[in-house]
Amino acid sequence: MRTTFRALSTAALLCAAALPAAAQEPQVSELQPAQVVTGSGDFTLVIRGTGFVPGVSRVSFGGRNLRDAQVTPGAITVHVSNNLITERVEDDFGDDGIARVPVTVLNGPASDAPRDRKILYVTRQAAVAPVRPPTPVVTAVGPSPAPLDGTLVITGQHLDAPALSVTLMSQDPSARSSSYNRDRHLTRGATEVRVPLAGVPAGSYTLRIDAFDQDRRELATIERPVVVGSPTRLGPPTIARYGPTPVRRGTSLWIEGSNFADDARVLLVPAGGGGGVPLARTPNARSSQTRLYVSVPANLPPGDFTVRVENPGSGTPAAEVQVAVQHPAAPAPSPGRGSELGGGWTTPPRPAPGRPR
Repeated sequence: MRTTFRALSTAALLCAAALPAAAQEPQVSELQPAQVVTGSGDFTLVIRGTGFVPGVSRVSFGGRNLRDAQVTPGAITVHVSNNLITERVEDDFGDDGIARVPVTVLNGPASDAPRDRKILYVTRQAAVAPVRPPTPVVTAVGPSPAPLDGTLVITGQHLDAPALSVTLMSQDPSARSSSYNRDRHLTRGATEVRVPLAGVPAGSYTLRIDAFDQDRRELATIERPVVVGSPTRLGPPTIARYGPTPVRRGTSLWIEGSNFADDARVLLVPAGGGGGVPLARTPNARSSQTRLYVSVPANLPPGDFTVRVENPGSGTPAAEVQVAVQHPAAPAPSPGRGSELGGGWTTPPRPAPGRPR
């Protein structure tokens, strides 16, 4: 009996030794790393455990076989591409924001080969908000006046925006503007932008700076007055005509004449004297040396006023004209008619019905 038992034990051991390596049961104890983030790039996965067989053990990542695994009895090292992570787990994220990918070691090519697995946890890459560049600030523009064919220097902070354009808009409607919308036209850094003035004629301009971020979203629009070349000395302002007549409060008033400076000031002075009411320039209407557009306040009382145009700091006398301001509901004059000073033409009042002329 004892002899028979020994014989059976010996036979069992011989059979076990004769089992092919593929029949051994792999045991996976650890994955390194145990967790990855999508979009973090390719990585090397190390599978630690026992029962791995060189030349026989293979690795399945979420159901896809990985090639070129380096196998030792206690560890398997394999390369995992970021694309594979993205492809395999895009639709597998749970409500907790985690996808669970089975990593399986199989000892043999058959679908029913001995196996063991462990879960690799995948989390989404946190969305990174784009960094918005700081808003440019202009502290000075000079010299003033800027020399013909010279350089205009803009100083400030954060002037190195991803995209920046500079436009010199002439205040003379008949003159052209100059645009600088490429870095090859400008020399710029964080605190200074140098604008070449080659070919820019003398005159008064509005300097416009448009700054954009990397996605062409507007960061800032900045405007500053600029004079190029020696400024022309203007004579005293004159008023030739104005309109509409009568002037109506809450509307726009135009004034034609000559020698209106860029900073010409327009005042409405009551007939009885006293302080004048300054009139602001009408938005979106470009004034010039021969034409001004101003807005009449809606709360101005009706009555007789003096329109005064003066060039501050010029030492020249102001130009004045008498006007009547009416309620906006008053009948408007015929279209296109105004009042010409010295020419004696106005729209005559209509007589009341039944009155003799």
